[in-house]
Amino acid sequence: GNFIRAAPRLRLIQQFGVGLERVDMEEATNNGVAVSNVPAIGSGNAESTAEHALMLTMMLLRHVNVDLPRRFNQKELGGL
Repeated sequence: GNFIRAAPRLRLIQQFGVGLERVDMEEATNNGVAVSNVPAIGSGNAESTAEHALMLTMMLLRHVNVDLPRRFNQKELGGL
């Protein structure tokens, strides 16, 4: 509610994923703010979340978080 009142030019609250439990619907309605969500079809965001978690795990296992910044600083990435 406080966020909605503090943003008088706010016209839309867009929630990615399912559910609007964290949006004060009454306050949004009273202030003319539209509320919408992007519901997922089928597995929802579970598949992309799992892919992201695996990618981060592989990056950590390959020490990309250490190696990549070093390679950028030493200009070892083919002209980047």
